[in-house]
Amino acid sequence: MLFLAALACALAPGFVVPAQNAPDSLTDFADGKGTLKPFTRLAARGLDSCAGLVWHDGAWWAHNDSGDGPYLYRSTSLDFTDAERLAVPGARNVDWEDICVLDGRLLICDVGDSHRRRDDITLYHVRYSRDESGKGYLVLDATYPVRWPGEPHDCEAAAVLDGKLHLVTKQRTEGFTALYRFETLKAGVPNTPELAAKLNLGDGTMITAADGDAAGGHLVLLGYTRVFVFAKDVLQGPPLFSTLIEAGQCEALCLRDGHLHIASVQRDVYLVRDYLKRRPQSMLPPRVQLSLPFEDSRFEPDGSGNAWKTGAGTLTLRGGAQADYLRWMIAGPRLLVAGSLAYEGAFTSSSERGSRMGSGLWLGVATSATEQLAGDERLFFIGDNGASGPDVWTLDVQKGIKLTPLTDVKAAGKAEAGRFTFEVSLPLTAVFGQGKLPARCLANAWGYGLNGKEEVSVAGTSFYSMLRPYTWADVTVRQ
Repeated sequence: MLFLAALACALAPGFVVPAQNAPDSLTDFADGKGTLKPFTRLAARGLDSCAGLVWHDGAWWAHNDSGDGPYLYRSTSLDFTDAERLAVPGARNVDWEDICVLDGRLLICDVGDSHRRRDDITLYHVRYSRDESGKGYLVLDATYPVRWPGEPHDCEAAAVLDGKLHLVTKQRTEGFTALYRFETLKAGVPNTPELAAKLNLGDGTMITAADGDAAGGHLVLLGYTRVFVFAKDVLQGPPLFSTLIEAGQCEALCLRDGHLHIASVQRDVYLVRDYLKRRPQSMLPPRVQLSLPFEDSRFEPDGSGNAWKTGAGTLTLRGGAQADYLRWMIAGPRLLVAGSLAYEGAFTSSSERGSRMGSGLWLGVATSATEQLAGDERLFFIGDNGASGPDVWTLDVQKGIKLTPLTDVKAAGKAEAGRFTFEVSLPLTAVFGQGKLPARCLANAWGYGLNGKEEVSVAGTSFYSMLRPYTWADVTVRQ
């Protein structure tokens, strides 16, 4: 998994329930839109890939997915600074993906199945207790094997509605998102849910967490790009409302007293107060603004880009070293891009054969802010070809990541001593196609295989932002 370090707001120790004057991740809210910033960060050691979050019996509970053993984390604060790490006796973690409260006890859902071939998905009913010394421990009360009706499904979301467990599938190749319901659960024997609804969420939507709102009768679903809210009695058709978000690789959700809590794999935690009342249309971070200058000149790459540095536009990088830079400019019929990026360890050259990218930089240009890649974006990879040095490939991510060498490229530079320095000149038609140069566009850039968790980036909260143009930077083309 790829991680992104993000700015975080401070949270007072011991925070339990959002107060009226508590900080809010959603600011500048007006006309259904607001700015989203992290509320706090998960501080617990070992809670590296949070996949489930729930409030129960005076504490917050969380767990990792398949990257951890059978452990739950218990804390009285949302940053989990005081977390207890508690083993679940008799359980194993194949792919824990959500946690909820059923019949007054915690229910852990080991239901993840990205390849849709598991026949051993399992639910664990556990409760918290203390020994004579006051030390906490978990008791496994029941184990419920689960069998899907028909073919297996991937699943990362569980919610309790009207006292019954519901599972929401993560759409892979089924063509729809399914809501399954268990009428009862019996220990030690296979439990098969029934199909309760096919949810209308749109193609390509993957649900990563869910929660039920007992007081208001809502089903809340978390996806990578949206939060969806259904009335529990109207599950067919479109949702009651949905909210466009950018919260990294978000895979954990808890709705408590109408307040929405979201946790990401990158350890960021978001708290949106009165979410069900406010019904925001979008919750996005501040939009990055870029300028792409144009001049009717010609330059030959020497590896530094210094010849056109004065007139260039800057692509401000986050997560980079002090000496890093990335700049660009349109010069006559060509787009010039120059950069110098620090890297750790060995720099891997890209290959023109297969799909191995090696170390380098993703660069994307789009004309519309779609939620998923629509196929008309221009994605490039700037790396090293292993022979003559820096080079550029086009990227096709519709059918996996496919590299195709870009023709008519001029490039210079080198990768040595922990720094990749390059200057490339691309034909403008490869970036914007034939026709008139647009006055505005969207763009993003992201390091790949350079610095591990702390890759340089222009816009977005995780590497997956490269697949979501609505998170990219706004670009003004200066002609």
